[in-house]
Amino acid sequence: VREEEIPEDEADFMVSPDVLIDDLVIENDPFQVTYESASRVGGPVLKIQKALAEPVGLALTELERVRGPVDDFVADSIGVSVSELASVLHAGQVDGVGLALHKALRAESIIVGDLMGVGKGRQLAALARAAFKDDRPVLFFTDNASLFTDFGARDLATVMGQRANELPQL
Repeated sequence: VREEEIPEDEADFMVSPDVLIDDLVIENDPFQVTYESASRVGGPVLKIQKALAEPVGLALTELERVRGPVDDFVADSIGVSVSELASVLHAGQVDGVGLALHKALRAESIIVGDLMGVGKGRQLAALARAAFKDDRPVLFFTDNASLFTDFGARDLATVMGQRANELPQL
């Protein structure tokens, strides 16, 4: 499509086919705010739904009140040092893993509802690593076998620091 054929009100929405939807940032989105992580490991700038920002912040404050700094809690839970944590997860993922582990220790649950590309698989892999460390079983249910293959070969291998063929039998 040539640029002159695009109506002016639609021109702002044109992107190259090489750009993933995750790469698009809608400036001044009234429904999202910049995510403020409790973790200090760094990582990409993430957005969170405005309605969830305060409850997530309060949950992280409660986690740190009970468990200590989220980076220390998650690093200890998955068996890495705090300095190694950034090579495994970014700050938003550390927060998510910390919240999931905190809730699990209280026999409660969470839903990981991050957008595509934020790292739900990495968070689940870190939770699996914590379970392996404590000799607990890991169950993985999917209706698509390729999701399990991707999870093991990419996410779990990265979080475990091993090649896929060196992973524990799942």
